[in-house]
Amino acid sequence: MKPVWRLFCAFILLAGIFAGLNRPISSLPPLGTFFNPFQGFWQNGRQIDYLPLQVSLLDLQRPVIVQWDKNRVPHLFAESDADLYCAQGYLVARDRLWQMDMQTRAAAGCLSQIFGKRALEDDRLMRRIGLSWAAEKNLNTIMSDSLCRLALDSFSRGVNAYIDQLDFRDFPLEYKLLNDRPQPWSPLRTALLLKQMAWYLTGYGNHVREKRMANVYATLDSADIERFYPDRPPLGEPIVPAGTPWRFSPVPPRTDCETADQPADSQFPIRPAVPVSNEYALGSNNWAVSGSRTRSGAPILCNDPHLGLGLPSVWYEMQLSSPHQNVYGVTFPGAPGIVIGFTSSLAWGVTNAETDVADWFRIYFTSNRSTYRYADGFRPVTARIETLQVRGSPALIDTVLHTHHGPVVFSRDKEPTDSRMPVDAALCWSGHRASNELATFLWLNRAATVSEADSALRGYVSPGQNFILADADGNIAIRHTGGFPIRRKGQGRLLLDGSDPSDEWSGWIPFDHLPAAHNPRQGFLSSANQIPADSTYPYYLSGNYFAFERGNRINEILHRRSDWNGLDMAQVQRDVLNPDVPRVLPRLLRILLQKGVISAWIDTLETWNGEYRKNLIAPSLYEAWWQELESSLWENHLHLSRTGLPRPRWDVTLKMLLQPTDDPFFDDSSTFEVETLVHWTTRSFERALEVMQQQHGEPGASWRWGEVRKTDIPHLLRFPSFGRHGLSVDGEGRTVSAVTHRTGPTWCMIVELTRPVRAWGTYPGGQSGHPGSLFYDDRIDGWINGQVEELLYLENAGDHHPWLIAGTRMEAKP
Repeated sequence: MKPVWRLFCAFILLAGIFAGLNRPISSLPPLGTFFNPFQGFWQNGRQIDYLPLQVSLLDLQRPVIVQWDKNRVPHLFAESDADLYCAQGYLVARDRLWQMDMQTRAAAGCLSQIFGKRALEDDRLMRRIGLSWAAEKNLNTIMSDSLCRLALDSFSRGVNAYIDQLDFRDFPLEYKLLNDRPQPWSPLRTALLLKQMAWYLTGYGNHVREKRMANVYATLDSADIERFYPDRPPLGEPIVPAGTPWRFSPVPPRTDCETADQPADSQFPIRPAVPVSNEYALGSNNWAVSGSRTRSGAPILCNDPHLGLGLPSVWYEMQLSSPHQNVYGVTFPGAPGIVIGFTSSLAWGVTNAETDVADWFRIYFTSNRSTYRYADGFRPVTARIETLQVRGSPALIDTVLHTHHGPVVFSRDKEPTDSRMPVDAALCWSGHRASNELATFLWLNRAATVSEADSALRGYVSPGQNFILADADGNIAIRHTGGFPIRRKGQGRLLLDGSDPSDEWSGWIPFDHLPAAHNPRQGFLSSANQIPADSTYPYYLSGNYFAFERGNRINEILHRRSDWNGLDMAQVQRDVLNPDVPRVLPRLLRILLQKGVISAWIDTLETWNGEYRKNLIAPSLYEAWWQELESSLWENHLHLSRTGLPRPRWDVTLKMLLQPTDDPFFDDSSTFEVETLVHWTTRSFERALEVMQQQHGEPGASWRWGEVRKTDIPHLLRFPSFGRHGLSVDGEGRTVSAVTHRTGPTWCMIVELTRPVRAWGTYPGGQSGHPGSLFYDDRIDGWINGQVEELLYLENAGDHHPWLIAGTRMEAKP
């Protein structure tokens, strides 16, 4: 073959290879593009940490000055709110674009556009519970407010200005891996983000409790229901101090239909028991101490929201300053303003309310499903057509039927995505109500006093939160805030009748009637997701409230001293003592000793103080023992595997363990002997030691708590190399530092309202959302070790400080 032909054939072969490499293979990106040294993943290295001296933005009216500190936190100073929010959108997108984009596409039910059929059922669920529908309603309300409209429009322009300047080589790495590209930002996407967080924080236990409780009511009598599945968790202290007077006349609920004794509906089959475990529970802590209990005489406010751990981090940290505000804190990437934070004279924080705000109503359709029975007549069904674009497949058309109660998430003729949700039932959720939570946060950013902050909460609906407030004038306050329905006692624990008007909610608890406390005599306020008020509160509130441990422990610690300072509070946030242990462990150990059980591990448990330290074996033994004891007790008494009843809460288990050892509860009715607590204690201890050896090998380092309960901080897409896995961390779900396998404190903040204000904080992640960045996960090690750093609050753009490392001037594009 002549050389020219060889060259021609080689050229054709090479062209074919390049053509092949630029075609996607299944779900993989085109390999030629991905490995291209000028555009591919090679461009996602450390150069992304470069901080520009100047940025030109078409939409800016006046220059915005950005000071960057050592943690890569931007401090923005603008001459107008419009420029401030535009610059915020640009900078957040610069660090977190892929995260913002992916989370809002998930909320909109649009992941199938990227992942194909694998994501279809998740998308259907998001569409069918009405997240897009609710976000669209919210957006109309939000955009009718001039401040919110300015913030969202400006923020969106900033995000899109950043997107518009990108080409493929600049895309975050995840886009290249997924063969995807950023989608334009709009105010609707922020509304979707906020609505997704509302659904997430409504609490899955509250979403599906009707189905779980159906078997309970069908199987047990009323006394056992109250004993084992109480509405009010035992042993705990309420958020609003007990004895607080209620200075209002309550709005009465409808009383013409009782639901507490409804039988279980036949559509709820008996299923295997699903224990209510704290391992995946989402909790948070906040507290405020008045100046009478601090060394400086100024209030101190603390907050550490516990959410799912992940990378990129849940939060983005920044300072925002304009003529109307100077606020520091964290925000959700994709939302303007600051969600949790402080100014020079005010601080605020939140914990999840846990009050149930979602009920299911059985819908009785006519034969063609175009109308449904209501009162003495019929009402029309509204059909919302949802089109789901599926990568590599034809689009799916899904029809969601809407009633005045809400959307019918799953119809009887279709297999439900989640079998724990009822079919032919409408979801009535406070998050479907048109509201404007964004306005609350934007006005909190401008507030200077507790009174002004409390006014900002008036329009807040979902998700329900316990807002804690403190100001430099010495005031502290807490309010159980949100849209909480007025219900009869027991209403909503079971499926409601969608045809009966008397089964509907009786309106909303007025804002001034919500559980709240201001400047209490005890000198502090706190919340840890527990029940909001004592039994004298005149409205019926029910929910998946947390057990007593964290709330009681925080109050116990705060009571001890009257000379607190900011750094002392960091030790409280790191507290890892489980209050269960001193209550029940001595009793269990006495039983073993009286029974003559001989084990070196008894000595280990006897000398343990109840702290969940990562280098200790005792917490691992106790947890293994607790699990075996709890499982055997409830299987014996309620026959969970046969009846399908849910396992009662762990605080109910604890209460039963404190009963006399010969209480009939402990007897096994299937034997001739009479069993007592002694029987179950000894048997479960022996079994726990066997399980520990089976799962973790011979006793040694592998039995330490940090190794037994490893903590993961996974990447949003679960790419293993982009996450941090198998971390050894102090704490447990029932300790103040509530670290579990995949949840924990996602932002630890302490604010001492001295003049000038001082604050400390940290979080498990980093400012950058780019896995190749030095600032992607640089703060995780400090978080593991319980370290907080002082936060730099600047008064002016020209302030000098040794922690400042760079400056950026953002100005209008000529």
